[in-house]
Amino acid sequence: MFCKILISGLLSFLSITGLLHTAQADSKKKEEWSAMATQVDSWTDGLGMGIDPEIKETVIVLNLLGLKTHQSCYGHTDYQNPSPWISFSIEDPEMELISLKRTDVYKNIQIHERELMKKYPDTALSKIYQKDHELILLYKESQELWNQFERLSRMHISKLYDLLKKFYKTHFSDYDRVLNLTGFDSSSYQLISIGSNCQVIRDHVTKLKKLKEYQEEMKLFTKFLTDCYWSEAKVANV
Repeated sequence: MFCKILISGLLSFLSITGLLHTAQADSKKKEEWSAMATQVDSWTDGLGMGIDPEIKETVIVLNLLGLKTHQSCYGHTDYQNPSPWISFSIEDPEMELISLKRTDVYKNIQIHERELMKKYPDTALSKIYQKDHELILLYKESQELWNQFERLSRMHISKLYDLLKKFYKTHFSDYDRVLNLTGFDSSSYQLISIGSNCQVIRDHVTKLKKLKEYQEEMKLFTKFLTDCYWSEAKVANV
């Protein structure tokens, strides 16, 4: 009997301890959310306009999940392709260093090419490439630096790819509405519905209908992200 009471008491203690840890984690997350909301409220674009209120929650939770946003829009009818979107600009000291190194290598390539063209004025540059060992090494170095830059960039954005993949495992949507992560260059990305590019050729009524669909898709993804944010807190601290 004594053992049963002891075990029961221990289980009760562990349960209470777990609940306290969860409560503390939730409290910390609430503070983080409030601080990020205040920060987001201070952000403005080049015209001094703040973030669209309807997409504010999306921006908040993405940043809290470690995905730094750059710009955003909830979609307006006076634009050619009205649709909600969020862009991401990756900032990484290592990527900046690689970019500077690659710029220096490219300058050396240009200098070397000019010297070769003067030395072999009657030979096509494409043929010179095949024979000049130094130029081959410079191009190889440039490509290796570019590959390093690309890998780091993809690593930074990979979490969003994973979240989208998880979201669409349980959420089934028309292909036109599906949110897709596209790259402008190797350090800038945009999250937007696939069908948004067709808005420019649609009539006004269809355009408005599609805008509402795209906005609803972003809302559903935002709900998924907030659930992930709060569940991460509980799982990490129980």
